[in-house]
Amino acid sequence: MFLLSYHLDSAHLVVELGETVDLDNEAAVEREILRLLPCCGPRAVIVDLRTPLLTPRALGVLLRVRSQAEERGVMLAVAAGHGTARETLRAAGLDRVLRVASTLQGAELRSRGCRP
Repeated sequence: MFLLSYHLDSAHLVVELGETVDLDNEAAVEREILRLLPCCGPRAVIVDLRTPLLTPRALGVLLRVRSQAEERGVMLAVAAGHGTARETLRAAGLDRVLRVASTLQGAELRSRGCRP
């Protein structure tokens, strides 16, 4: 499993998630995101959701990754450009927990504790 990642700036690493998370790829997606979590360097990771479909497995991955990130002192935010994805996160009560925004710039602000 390979997820595209890049630095937005010196403090933010962006990880693009462009496929639907299901039983077949859940473990690999989680492993790859956790592998990308820095032990030092960027203080925040933004998961850029590129798919409108968020499965329960995707929500589980995001919550587990958030927990691991916080243990490492790294903030996690989510950029969800598709309205369907944002609605799913909101309906699950995860929009605040996962610091969800509709854009990368908004997610960057959320990772700093600001409102987009």
